[in-house]
Amino acid sequence: MKGLSFCIIMFFVLTACNRDQPSLDFSELLSGDNLESTLFNISLDQDTLLKGKKGVEIYIPKGSFVENGQAPQGKIKIELKEATSKTDFIIANLTTITKEGQVLESNGMAYINATADGKALQLKEGANVQIVFTNVPYIEGMEVYYGAPNQKGQMTWEKEDQLVETDRVKAIKQGSKLYNENCSSCHSTSLRTNMTGPALGNVHLFRDKEWFVQHVRNSQKMLEEGDSLSICLFDTWNKSVMSSFEHLTEQEVESIYWWLKNESEDKKYNQ
Repeated sequence: MKGLSFCIIMFFVLTACNRDQPSLDFSELLSGDNLESTLFNISLDQDTLLKGKKGVEIYIPKGSFVENGQAPQGKIKIELKEATSKTDFIIANLTTITKEGQVLESNGMAYINATADGKALQLKEGANVQIVFTNVPYIEGMEVYYGAPNQKGQMTWEKEDQLVETDRVKAIKQGSKLYNENCSSCHSTSLRTNMTGPALGNVHLFRDKEWFVQHVRNSQKMLEEGDSLSICLFDTWNKSVMSSFEHLTEQEVESIYWWLKNESEDKKYNQ
């Protein structure tokens, strides 16, 4: 991976009023016919949460858009295109080259276009539209890049100041720390190899979160209550009782669960 930057790349035709960028039909660069558009009609007098078909969520505070500095008239339409897999990138002919010529590795791209009666809108200065990629794994070190055309009309990417740390990212980071501190002595950090306890890759596919939390905090209690899954694990692993972790809160154990899910999806342990 040397020489590659891990990133979430997000690009917009919505630009703050103080950004001086040339006008361009981004859908041509996107090969838009190859990516499905999801259309939303929204009202500017209320906060709005939009959910795309591939897990992109957009939070739009009321009054976020303007038309040439003025409040837009007519119906507001939002067009969303999502690229969250390598297949999406290829069929849409998406590039990941920075202005400096650096090759990026993208973890997801989103195209957003806002119009009012067919006229292009801009982000109101100071407006804060938030975008979250809910269905792609978090990778440490990801950064946000915005797309803009160069003089040849080719899409290039410019780094944004920072990637907003969502609650999901915070939970995954916390889970990583807690797993290493409390679980790694009995369960492998690779999530592939059995040790004193089983490998936990893809645990989210066959154990629900509520059961996982209860089992981690007090597996012996679940045995005494006759939980069939706990009994099966107890018998399979030489009748060895898992240590209880009641000093961890339910929220902390949930964060371990989310980290295991993220790691499994990132490493594709099911393939």
